[in-house]
Amino acid sequence: MVISVLLGLVEPTYASDIDTFHLLLEKAAKNQYDSKDSAFYYISQAKDISAKLGGRKLQGKVANREGAIHYIAGNYQIALDKFVEAENIFQKDKNSPDYIFALNGRGLIYLGQKQYKDAIEMWETTLQLNQKINDSTALSKNHFNLGIANTELKNFDLALKNLKMGLGYLKPDTTNQLWFMIKNRLAKTYFDLDDILMAEKYYKEVLSDSAKLNNWEKTFAYTGLAEVKQRQGKYDRALSLAHQGYESGLLVGAFWDLDRVTNALANIYEAKGDYDRALTFNKLHKSYSDSLYSESKDFQIAALELKLAKSDNENLRAEKEIMDDMAVRKNFILSLLIMVLLGFVFIAFIYRKSLNHKEAFNKELKKKNKAIQKQKKEISQKNKTLNQLNEAKTRIFSVLTHDLRSPINSIKQLLELQKEGMFTQEETDQALDLLYEQIVKTDEMMAKLLHWANQQIEGAVVRPQRFSLSKEVEEVIDLYEFQAQAKKINVYHEIIEDVEVIFDKGDLRIILQNLLNNSIKFTPVEGEVRFSYSCNSAGEIMLHVKDSGVGMDQDQINFLKGSDLKMMDSVMGTEKEKGTGLGLLLVKQFVINNGANLEILSKEGEGTEFILSFPQEVAELQT
Repeated sequence: MVISVLLGLVEPTYASDIDTFHLLLEKAAKNQYDSKDSAFYYISQAKDISAKLGGRKLQGKVANREGAIHYIAGNYQIALDKFVEAENIFQKDKNSPDYIFALNGRGLIYLGQKQYKDAIEMWETTLQLNQKINDSTALSKNHFNLGIANTELKNFDLALKNLKMGLGYLKPDTTNQLWFMIKNRLAKTYFDLDDILMAEKYYKEVLSDSAKLNNWEKTFAYTGLAEVKQRQGKYDRALSLAHQGYESGLLVGAFWDLDRVTNALANIYEAKGDYDRALTFNKLHKSYSDSLYSESKDFQIAALELKLAKSDNENLRAEKEIMDDMAVRKNFILSLLIMVLLGFVFIAFIYRKSLNHKEAFNKELKKKNKAIQKQKKEISQKNKTLNQLNEAKTRIFSVLTHDLRSPINSIKQLLELQKEGMFTQEETDQALDLLYEQIVKTDEMMAKLLHWANQQIEGAVVRPQRFSLSKEVEEVIDLYEFQAQAKKINVYHEIIEDVEVIFDKGDLRIILQNLLNNSIKFTPVEGEVRFSYSCNSAGEIMLHVKDSGVGMDQDQINFLKGSDLKMMDSVMGTEKEKGTGLGLLLVKQFVINNGANLEILSKEGEGTEFILSFPQEVAELQT
C-alpha cells in the first residue's frame, strides 16, 4: 500500500520533468537560427533536467542539440565534441534517429572545415540508415547536405539533382524551414552557374514569406539576392538587400554568413564609388574571414592530436593483447607441467629426478614472473610520463600561441595597411621604424617564452627567484607599446624601484602580459591603464592594474573567482579585437600555482582593476 502511494507521487513528477525536457529541446531548436543566446539558455535548462533524471539517452539528446547550436554559431570544435559524445551514447542502436543525427552533425563539421569528401562519405552512410527507417524528412536533409558539398566541389549538376531530390521528399510547407533552406541553396547553385534568372526566382520565392523565415535563412536569401542585383547593375537595390542580410546575420552571430554578407557590401560600395564604406566592410569581412581561418586551423590541429592519441592508444592496446596472450600460454604450460609432475609423484624410482625438475621449473617461473612484473611496471611508468609530457606540451602550446597572437596581429595589421597603400612616404618610413621595433620586441618576447617553455617541457614546475617587480612591469609595458599607441591609450607606471618579489619569473611575465593585453583590449580609444603598488596590513606586496575600460558584469567576475580552471567565453574588445578566452585562465592558473592571490574590482562602464597580491614570505618592499 505504501509503495503504491509513493509510486503515485513519483511517476507524475517524472513524467512532468520529461515533458518539460522535450519542450525545452524544442524551444532550443526553434531559437538556434534566430537567437544563439536564447537557444543556449533553453539547452542549459534541459541539461539540468537530464542531470537530475540521470538518463544517458537524455544526455545524448542534449549533446546533439548543443552541437547543432554551436555549429550554427561557428564553434566547430565544440560542436564536434558534442556530436561525438552523442554518437558514443547511441552507438548500440545505429538505426536510432539520434545516432543518425550525431553522424549528420559530424558531416556538417567536415563541411565547415572544407573537407567535402569526408562530409559526403559521412552523409552517404546516414542516407543508407535513413532509407532503412524510411524517414522522409531525414532523407530530405541528407540530399540537401549532399547538394551543398557537391556545390563546393563544383559538381553543379549532381548538386542540383540532390537538392531537387531533397525538395521532392517535402510537401510545400512555408512553416518548414528546410523548405526555405533547400530553395536558398538551389538559388545559390544557379547563381554559381551564372543562371541569374533562376537564382533570382528562387531567392524571391524564399523571401515572399519572410515573416516565417528564421534569421539564418533571411541572411542567406537577402545576401544572395543582393549579389544578383549587383550582377544586374542595380546597385541601390543590392545595397538595401545586403544591409537587410547584415542585420539578420548579426542577430544569428554566425561567422560564415557575416563573412559572406560583409564581402557583398564591400563589393557593392566599391561598385558605387563609395570607397570609405567599401573599406569599412572589407575590414569587417577580413575580420570574419580571419576568425573562420583561425577556427579551421585550430580544428585541424586538434584533429591531428586526436589521430596521434588514437594511434598511441592502439599501440598500447596491441602490446597489452600480446602480453595477455603470453600470459595465457604460460598458464597453459604451467598447468600441463603440474599435471606431469603429479604423475611423477606416483613413480617412486624417478621421484628425485622429478623433484629436481620441479625446483628448476619454479625458479624459471619466478624469474619470468619477475620479468613480467618489471615489464608491467615499466609500461605503467611510460604511460604516466607520456601523460605528463602531453599535459606539458598542451600547456606550453596554449601559452605560446596565445601570448604571441597579439604582437603578431599588430605586425600583420601594419603590413596590411602598408600593402593597401594607406601610408605616404613619410608615414611609410615611420611605419617601418614601428615595424622594426615591434619585431625586435616580439623576438625578445618569443625568446623568453621559449626559454620558459624549455624549462616546462618536462612538466609544470614553479621555479621561484628574487627579482625587481617594477623592472618586469616596465618591460611588459614596453612590449605592448604599439598596441596601446594604436588605440591612443596612455599606460602609466608609478614606478617604485625597490619593489622585489620571489616568484616564478616566466609565470609572472605571462600574467602581466595577459593583464595588460586584457586592459588594452577592453579600454576604448584615448583611455588609460595605470600600474601602481601598495602594501596591505599583512605585509603583502600588491600590484594594481587599473583601466578605464568597459568593465565586467558580475557573472564574469564570479566565473573568474570560481575554483574551476576552465576557459570563459571569448568577448570582443572595444575595437572588435578577437580573443580565445584563454588569457585570464592562464593568469588564474599561474597565480594559483605560485601561491599568490588575484582580486578583481570591476563595474560595467567604469573600468576594471586587477590586484595581484604576493605572499608575505616571498615578497619584500624596501622603504
